[in-house]
Amino acid sequence: MDHIGILKQALHTTIRNPALWILGFIWALVGGGGGYSGIPSNTGNGVNYQLDSNDFMGLSEPFINPVSILSVIVLLCCVMFFILALLMVVNYVLRAGVARVIHAHDNDNEKPTVRRGFREGWNRRTWRLLFQDLIIWFPFALIAMLTLLLVASPLLLLAADNDFATAIAIIGTVGLFIGWLAVVIISATLLGVLSHFWWRAAAIGDQTTGVAIRSAWRLVRNNFGDVAIMWLLMMGIGILLAMLMIPIVLVILLLAGVAAVAPAMLIFTATESLLGAFLWGIPVGILLFIVPITFVSGLIIIFRTAVWNQVYDQLVERSGLASAH
Repeated sequence: MDHIGILKQALHTTIRNPALWILGFIWALVGGGGGYSGIPSNTGNGVNYQLDSNDFMGLSEPFINPVSILSVIVLLCCVMFFILALLMVVNYVLRAGVARVIHAHDNDNEKPTVRRGFREGWNRRTWRLLFQDLIIWFPFALIAMLTLLLVASPLLLLAADNDFATAIAIIGTVGLFIGWLAVVIISATLLGVLSHFWWRAAAIGDQTTGVAIRSAWRLVRNNFGDVAIMWLLMMGIGILLAMLMIPIVLVILLLAGVAAVAPAMLIFTATESLLGAFLWGIPVGILLFIVPITFVSGLIIIFRTAVWNQVYDQLVERSGLASAH
């Protein structure tokens, strides 16, 4: 397998197809890829305002009625649940759709389009990806939590109220936790690599949920060396990109601060209106910070998808299996 050739081809596919930029941007926006956060909080001179009794004048008792508060909480929970469900659906649609349009581009030289990306993803086969995640990751999380309880079992020795028992409890728990953490990380990494193949076996190969999982396992097992090399290369690229993103994020943050935060503070200082400051600061901040970061994250998602698509296609071809279009 030509691993460097795969990386070059994936980069070419990502750069030369603007429709994939849009799909990647939307995918990153709904949580398809790792985002960048950690915006420093302002610990300097900020808005200093002290509440007094006059701020609560005019508030009638019905305004703080517990029933009304509970109704608002329930409504907000329903809205949040709907939004999260919608984001999850769009995430899975794009996961399947982007993989299929990139597959068609690489194998049939078909130009990717945004419309086709959604059309290919809006299919019954996309639900197989959700079922795969439920079948694999839910039991994995459950087993991890249950074994974590076993790891913490030496802490029961603390009830003995004895220095020796306390030392054994702490040392035993720390040792077991380190071992547990290592096993969880290694297992999650292996499942994460396998997921690249069973998603594509379902979305591209059009295989059923269970068949896709089994065929992915056989592909990785029979070609472990090539898969491991590509995983290491992608890990190195991910570290390099993370390092490169640090100065980029700082520059974008500085621009957003100059164009959004500073004018917003001036508006508040001049008018003492938080609403006016928010009406300027929030839209401009979103435009100048979140949008560029999300766009870059989307490009990374598209590149990663294109890489693992080619790995999957080559391993399927090597195995003598047909990959559906």
